[in-house]
Amino acid sequence: MLHTGTGPYMLIVAALAVLAGAVIQGATGFGLGMVAGPILLLLDPVFVPGPLLVMAFCVSLMSTIRDRASVDYRGLMSALVGRVPGTLLAGVTMAAIPLSLYNMVFGAIIFISVLISILGFHVQASSKNLFIAGAFSGFMGTITSIGAPPMAVVLQNSPAVSVRSTLSAYFSVGAGFSIAVLYVMGLFSGVHLVLGLVYLPLLALGYWLSGHLINFLRGRFTRPILLGFASVAAVILVARAF
Repeated sequence: MLHTGTGPYMLIVAALAVLAGAVIQGATGFGLGMVAGPILLLLDPVFVPGPLLVMAFCVSLMSTIRDRASVDYRGLMSALVGRVPGTLLAGVTMAAIPLSLYNMVFGAIIFISVLISILGFHVQASSKNLFIAGAFSGFMGTITSIGAPPMAVVLQNSPAVSVRSTLSAYFSVGAGFSIAVLYVMGLFSGVHLVLGLVYLPLLALGYWLSGHLINFLRGRFTRPILLGFASVAAVILVARAF
């Protein structure tokens, strides 16, 4: 159930966050979780991770269909195999931690994601490294819907269109698997599905806009803004937990 204290202005902010996240993810292959996730969690915990995973699945599938010719299928398979144990571990963790600690865990994972992105590790995109990145991404993504940083680190030296398309394909399949695991664990229901699909028009609009803004959003300013936004949101979430 949504909190009765949710006001119209917060709903508008949440809608704008989803739209902005969809635009960035459609153009770069990731960003929806880092932009919309913290806002939706502050709005109501019911939105994360279930409904947000539904949104990530939808916009990633749209991008995958558009850029399917550029997907690195060999690397994709290694990452998806790695995602399996990470996702299963995340499902067990979600069932074990109390709701009172969820904001803290969410905020901590955002900080880790930002740190990984800032440090800019140079890792070869080998099958082994993609497997490891897929495992970490599966764990982080199932708990928070933010699983891009480990994958982005491994794929960072690949052509931009390959990174975007491979990440989109990875998240479309991975989000679906995460939803299935959460359902088995009793952490996903029809309510979560509906809450995610409610934002489908905004996701479609964001995806459409991303096709016209791909080159613009590839600029240097997008990454610092995204990381700065995520860091501020993480501070708010951790402070709220205390």
